[in-house]
Amino acid sequence: MTPKKWYKNPNDKVIAGVLSGLVDYLGWHIDLSLVRIIYTLLALMSSGLFVVLYIVAAIILPTKPTHYSSAVIDDEDVYTHPEDEEI
Repeated sequence: MTPKKWYKNPNDKVIAGVLSGLVDYLGWHIDLSLVRIIYTLLALMSSGLFVVLYIVAAIILPTKPTHYSSAVIDDEDVYTHPEDEEI
């Protein structure tokens, strides 16, 4: 089993995709808008600490590769090379 990695999610971003990637990484099944609101409130109450953490994460975290998906792939969706098919 390969370890999970935290990526910036370019498909569901407002600024850099850090919070969207965090929700994917943690496997939370909650509305992303709620996470963004909570993070914004924390940023306002922390004298800028959470703003700095977001900026650092946006710089350090890699962007999610396009071939990487958290969705489940069905056997029918898997590409097979024509030479690999049974005759």
